[in-house]
Amino acid sequence: GEPVVVKGPKTLDWTVVYEGKPRDNSVELSPLSRSIIIKRYPSVDGLVGALNEHAFYLQTFGYCLGEREVGAYAKVLASIGATRLCPFGIMAIPTPGAPHDGVYSLRELTRAAVIE
Repeated sequence: GEPVVVKGPKTLDWTVVYEGKPRDNSVELSPLSRSIIIKRYPSVDGLVGALNEHAFYLQTFGYCLGEREVGAYAKVLASIGATRLCPFGIMAIPTPGAPHDGVYSLRELTRAAVIE
Protein backbone atom coordinates (compact mmCIF):
# COMPACT_ATOMS: atom_id res chain seq x y z
CA GLY A 1 0.00 0.00 0.00
CA GLU A 2 0.84 3.64 -0.21
CA PRO A 3 2.99 4.87 2.71
CA VAL A 4 2.00 7.53 5.21
CA VAL A 5 3.70 10.81 4.27
CA VAL A 6 4.50 13.41 6.94
CA LYS A 7 5.50 16.92 5.83
CA GLY A 8 6.41 19.99 7.84
CA PRO A 9 9.23 22.21 9.05
CA LYS A 10 11.84 20.96 11.52
CA THR A 11 9.91 22.84 14.21
CA LEU A 12 6.50 21.80 15.53
CA ASP A 13 4.74 24.84 14.00
CA TRP A 14 2.66 22.67 11.67
CA THR A 15 2.47 19.19 10.19
CA VAL A 16 0.60 17.60 7.29
CA VAL A 17 0.00 13.85 7.42
CA TYR A 18 -1.27 12.14 4.28
CA GLU A 19 -2.41 8.54 4.32
CA GLY A 20 -3.11 7.71 0.69
CA LYS A 21 -4.49 4.20 1.18
CA PRO A 22 -5.76 3.98 4.75
CA ARG A 23 -4.79 0.90 6.68
CA ASP A 24 -8.12 1.08 8.52
CA ASN A 25 -11.06 3.42 9.15
CA SER A 26 -9.67 4.84 12.40
CA VAL A 27 -9.56 8.59 13.03
CA GLU A 28 -6.53 10.45 14.31
CA LEU A 29 -7.31 13.71 16.10
CA SER A 30 -5.46 16.87 15.07
CA PRO A 31 -3.54 18.16 18.10
CA LEU A 32 -3.57 21.89 18.92
CA SER A 33 -4.86 22.89 15.48
CA ARG A 34 -1.35 22.65 14.12
CA SER A 35 -1.80 19.46 12.17
CA ILE A 36 -3.82 18.47 9.16
CA ILE A 37 -4.49 14.79 8.71
CA ILE A 38 -5.60 13.80 5.22
CA LYS A 39 -7.22 10.41 4.86
CA ARG A 40 -9.66 8.82 2.43
CA TYR A 41 -12.91 7.23 3.56
CA PRO A 42 -14.96 5.01 1.25
CA SER A 43 -18.30 6.43 2.40
CA VAL A 44 -19.96 8.77 4.87
CA ASP A 45 -21.04 5.71 6.89
CA GLY A 46 -17.43 4.54 7.21
CA LEU A 47 -16.36 7.98 8.38
CA VAL A 48 -19.17 8.28 10.93
CA GLY A 49 -18.41 4.85 12.35
CA ALA A 50 -14.84 5.96 12.95
CA LEU A 51 -15.88 9.32 14.44
CA ASN A 52 -18.49 8.18 16.94
CA GLU A 53 -16.00 7.62 19.77
CA HIS A 54 -14.61 11.16 19.25
CA ALA A 55 -17.97 12.97 18.99
CA PHE A 56 -17.31 15.10 22.10
CA TYR A 57 -14.22 16.66 20.46
CA LEU A 58 -15.64 17.33 17.00
CA GLN A 59 -15.23 20.86 15.68
CA THR A 60 -14.04 21.79 12.22
CA PHE A 61 -13.94 19.37 9.31
CA GLY A 62 -12.15 20.22 6.12
CA TYR A 63 -13.51 18.40 3.14
CA CYS A 64 -12.61 17.60 -0.41
CA LEU A 65 -15.90 16.39 -1.86
CA GLY A 66 -17.94 16.72 -5.00
CA GLU A 67 -20.83 19.22 -4.89
CA ARG A 68 -23.38 16.40 -4.72
CA GLU A 69 -21.69 14.85 -1.67
CA VAL A 70 -21.39 17.94 0.56
CA GLY A 71 -25.01 17.97 1.75
CA ALA A 72 -25.05 14.32 2.78
CA TYR A 73 -21.73 14.57 4.62
CA ALA A 74 -22.72 17.87 6.30
CA LYS A 75 -26.00 16.44 7.55
CA VAL A 76 -24.39 13.36 9.06
CA LEU A 77 -21.33 15.12 10.53
CA ALA A 78 -23.49 17.84 12.11
CA SER A 79 -25.74 15.18 13.64
CA ILE A 80 -22.77 13.70 15.54
CA GLY A 81 -21.38 17.04 16.72
CA ALA A 82 -19.40 18.87 14.03
CA THR A 83 -19.84 22.63 14.35
CA ARG A 84 -18.12 23.77 11.14
CA LEU A 85 -17.57 22.15 7.74
CA CYS A 86 -15.56 23.90 5.08
CA PRO A 87 -13.61 23.09 1.94
CA PHE A 88 -9.84 22.84 2.13
CA GLY A 89 -8.17 26.18 1.62
CA ILE A 90 -10.52 28.34 3.67
CA MET A 91 -10.31 26.71 7.10
CA ALA A 92 -8.22 29.61 8.43
CA ILE A 93 -10.64 32.21 7.03
CA PRO A 94 -13.94 31.62 8.85
CA THR A 95 -17.24 32.99 7.66
CA PRO A 96 -18.55 35.74 9.99
CA GLY A 97 -20.64 34.07 12.67
CA ALA A 98 -19.00 30.66 12.25
CA PRO A 99 -18.17 28.85 15.49
CA HIS A 100 -14.58 28.83 16.77
CA ASP A 101 -13.47 26.01 19.07
CA GLY A 102 -17.08 24.84 19.20
CA VAL A 103 -18.33 28.21 20.52
CA TYR A 104 -20.25 30.89 18.67
CA SER A 105 -18.29 34.12 19.37
CA LEU A 106 -21.37 36.34 19.04
CA ARG A 107 -22.80 34.63 22.13
CA GLU A 108 -19.70 35.70 24.04
CA LEU A 109 -20.44 39.34 23.20
CA THR A 110 -24.12 39.34 24.16
CA ARG A 111 -26.14 38.89 27.29
CA ALA A 112 -29.74 37.83 27.54
CA ALA A 113 -32.31 38.23 30.29
CA VAL A 114 -35.18 35.79 30.64
CA ILE A 115 -38.60 36.71 32.01
CA GLU A 116 -40.48 33.68 33.30
